[in-house]
Amino acid sequence: MSSKTIKNIVIIDDENDILSMLEKYLTREGGYSIKTFNNPLNAISSLSKETDLILLDIMMPQMNG
Repeated sequence: MSSKTIKNIVIIDDENDILSMLEKYLTREGGYSIKTFNNPLNAISSLSKETDLILLDIMMPQMNG
């Protein structure tokens, strides 16, 4: 297992309430750069090598996790 610290998190969910809740919680914890997307296709185009963690909804209208 890598000792790299998680800093860059991408959250993908079609429900805005869940996106908001996760973003608020992780922001309170501090130290994270967080990007949220309610459209998985938009999220895919924005992923980079700097992305450390993806929190992904399994059931979405356009594409399943």
